[in-house]
Amino acid sequence: MVHGGKNIIDSVNENEIRLEQNENEIRLEQQRAEIAARKKREIEMQQQLELEEESCLELKQVFDATAAGEVEFKREKLKRLHTKLQSIRQEIKDNHVEYLKERQELADSNDEAAMNLRQKFLIIDNFVPAEERSRLINLAQFDENTDNWLLKKEKRFFRPGDRPVAHDYRRPISDYAITHAIPSSGIRYRAENVLDLKLDMPIRTTQDYVRPTICPQVKAAVKNVIKQDTENNRIVVKLAPHGFSMRGISKTELEGRYNKASRNTIEVHNNYRVRQIPKSAKPVY
Repeated sequence: MVHGGKNIIDSVNENEIRLEQNENEIRLEQQRAEIAARKKREIEMQQQLELEEESCLELKQVFDATAAGEVEFKREKLKRLHTKLQSIRQEIKDNHVEYLKERQELADSNDEAAMNLRQKFLIIDNFVPAEERSRLINLAQFDENTDNWLLKKEKRFFRPGDRPVAHDYRRPISDYAITHAIPSSGIRYRAENVLDLKLDMPIRTTQDYVRPTICPQVKAAVKNVIKQDTENNRIVVKLAPHGFSMRGISKTELEGRYNKASRNTIEVHNNYRVRQIPKSAKPVY
């Protein structure tokens, strides 16, 4: 089986190898700690034995009556102390060299960690949004048992997203069905709107306008009057005066103005000259 582009068996083997490496590292650290503790106990026991030997020699030593025996004893003791001093100085020198070496290693590791930290900060400042950064900082928690930073589990409510679609249809449909569903004969390819029904029109409540019929006698009389006026070369047209407006006028005032305007007539002759009406005949507004 393949999961995430890797074989499951290979991934299991890799995990087992990593676990074995971690166990070996832990075992080596334990062995180093045991060796250091054993060496420390050996040094303490050696110092204790030397002290006991010195005390025993002092107790067993029987001084001669002469001063030469005491001088010889003091000389032997001075040699032992000088040898001990030299060994202690060599041990101090070795410890100092080891201390300088460890100090240099710590300084190098500190510089490397600081460089990695600056690199991580640059990446975070330039590529991580501020909201995501603050969220991760709030989730970070230091574990004293493992001496490491851990991220707390965040409670999230995942809402399932919409299904990706290629068309705005409720059901998946192919391009062939879409092209054949457009004409009226492609009912079998339609997923919805299968039937095309006509509109159900309501009952009509209006009627078409019909002109009123005029009596033939009235038509004939009007034609005769118009014919007589044209024969006399004169047509009288009654018009309202220019500027006649009905805005802001009451009904009685409107009727009065209309009566005044109806008295003014404009006589149109065949020579298209208009006879001026006296000013006294014009209404005053």
